[in-house]
Amino acid sequence: MKTAGSHSVLGPRQSFVGHPALGGNSNCPSGIDAGACTSVGHGRHPGRSRPVPIPLWWRWLALGGGAALLLGLGGFTAVVMRRRHAKPLLPHERALMRLEQAQPLALAGQVREYAGVASDAVREYIEERFLLRAAHLTTEEFFENLVAQENSSLGSHRESLLQFIGACDLAKFARFPLARERMVSLNDLARRFVLDTAPSTAETQPAPARTS
Repeated sequence: MKTAGSHSVLGPRQSFVGHPALGGNSNCPSGIDAGACTSVGHGRHPGRSRPVPIPLWWRWLALGGGAALLLGLGGFTAVVMRRRHAKPLLPHERALMRLEQAQPLALAGQVREYAGVASDAVREYIEERFLLRAAHLTTEEFFENLVAQENSSLGSHRESLLQFIGACDLAKFARFPLARERMVSLNDLARRFVLDTAPSTAETQPAPARTS
């Protein structure tokens, strides 16, 4: 509405939208609703999502998982350090352990596998304990070396060793069949040989240091 010689009192509707006196936003672009601009001006952003709060049980779960991980790492480190400082096995201890590992193979009827593990255990024990070449000899060479030995410990077990090595070599190289009971009996025979010829406690103890 206009009066003569004056400016318009009421302009178009758009002129009131962004008027500061009416609570509008002077920076509101044309074509945007005034309510939306006012909401933006008061810090409310219609297009921005609020942060989702983390549940308390999730925090406890994360803390528990972290504690379990730390405990696991500590236990693994302790095992590694204990193995690193563990006392090395003596020849007879290593032979008995390997014969113990061969026992399930005998019970399972795995003839060649048992013969290989048990024979290697006894041969390597003889080589380490008596300093006699035995690990890589043929059956005939092993027999010849054994018969030629004057060592009393080996001499008293000569027959049982010939029986044990002969049966194992036949099973390993000639696929000779062995019953489970026979393999268990051979394993017991090998264990008795190792136990009978193992060094005494006095032999395995280090010599005391000399005092000046």
